[in-house]
This record gives sequence, C-alpha cells and structure tokens, in this order.
Amino acid sequence: MSGRPVDPSRPFIALLGGLQLAGEDPAQSFAELIGSAAGLKTVNLAAPHAGPDYYLSNPALLETAARAVLVVILLPWPGALTTPYYRVHSRRNDRVVATTPALRALFPEVELAEIHYVRHLHQVLERMDAGRHAQVARSVHNTWLLRMGEMLDRLTAPRILLSPGWPPPPSACGETDPYMVDRPLQEALRSRHAGSLKLVTPNCEAWGAGPAGDDSARMQTSCLPSQTTEAGLATRLATEIRALLAPQCSAPLQLGPAMACGQVA
Repeated sequence: MSGRPVDPSRPFIALLGGLQLAGEDPAQSFAELIGSAAGLKTVNLAAPHAGPDYYLSNPALLETAARAVLVVILLPWPGALTTPYYRVHSRRNDRVVATTPALRALFPEVELAEIHYVRHLHQVLERMDAGRHAQVARSVHNTWLLRMGEMLDRLTAPRILLSPGWPPPPSACGETDPYMVDRPLQEALRSRHAGSLKLVTPNCEAWGAGPAGDDSARMQTSCLPSQTTEAGLATRLATEIRALLAPQCSAPLQLGPAMACGQVA
C-alpha cells in the first residue's frame, strides 16, 4: 500500500489495480493525482500484475477498501487469474504456477511445463489451435466475471471501474490483443452490478507508451498514463468521484481540488 498516511476517521478513496496505479514514486503517482484532483486522501492498494485473485486472497486489502467513501478499480486483464485450465501466483497474477489436467487434455501436444507467464501461454495456445484456444478464452472470461463480481460484492461504497483503454488500436499503443477487457466484457460486468457503479473509459490516446519489459509487463504497461495526459484523466475521474459522492454530502462538493464535503483539507 502506497500514498500518504491516512487517518481512518477521515474520508478517503481506495484505489485497486495493477501497474498503472501502483506507480514507482507514490508522491508523484497517477493515484496521487486522482486524490489531489478530487480533494480527498487516497489509499493506494494497487500492486503490479494484480488481478481479482490478488485481492480475494488478501482480505485485509478488501477490508481497507470497504472503509473508503469511494473505490476506483482499474480493470485487470481477464487472463491474470486462476481458471479451470491453469493456476496463477497469488501475488503476481501474471505468472502461471501450474496447468490443470483439463488444459493438458485439451492441448496434449504442447509442452506446458516450459510456459511460465499467462500471456505467453495464451499466445502459444492460440498459435497451436485457435478453435481450442477459444474454448479456454471463454472459460477465462466467465471466470473473470465471477471473480470480479465477488470482489465488487465486498465493496459497499460507490465504485468507479476504470478501463485502461484496452484493446488499443495498433497505431496508438501497439498490437491489439483480443483477450483484453473489451467493451462487451466491461458491459457484462456492469450489467451484473447495478447501482453506484460507474464505468469510465479513456481513449487510448490518453495513455502513453509504457516501459519495455517481458510480455507480461508489456501487457499491463502498453497503455500507461503519460506525463502529459494523466493529469487530465485524473481531473475527469475527480468529476465522476464528486458526482457519485454528492448524494452523501449535506453540502455540494466543491468543483476544484478543495475540501470534499467540508471534511478534507
């Protein structure tokens, strides 16, 4: 958990997600910009390559998020979670710990023991047989919806789902990946959780090119916020945050980085 110390008796925003929110320097992170723009303290619970399994296996993080006045969730890549076909690391959800008999039976010709990253696994399976891989992809998406739903059910505060702009157009952020969080998957998740749930989808142009790395790192950093646009995206999020929190306040929320509900300096 990063960010400035937060008094639990005062309102704060909790942030959940992967590399885009985790940041290397908490004092200069995108998460800190969100808090500054909204006029609220932030508790940054993001972690590199964190999917729903990371949070569901760390109940203390969800308990902290449940005390927030609002939660911002950067939607994780669907593949980064344990499925009926493979199991991922509990903290680094981009890493394959083991494959299951179901996957070995579906792809007996693939040497699965040599594959250690989730995205690499999907790439190998699709190249081997796109039809059989589509069966795996459908299972992954269904599992993602169930796990994300379980995570959302533990958060009673208003929630903002922040789409990282995936899948990006090739000209903007590299190759399009059909197994990212596309619009139908986002809408399927939102339709199952009506009420105080808001989906914010920035254009891919709002996310600059991230640092190079292995396949799993590129998967999450291909659309990292750039220094020139992340402040604008934070301001847009602050507008949504104030709109969602307005019904909870006895007085209207200020429209600038000031005191939210008159409680935060």
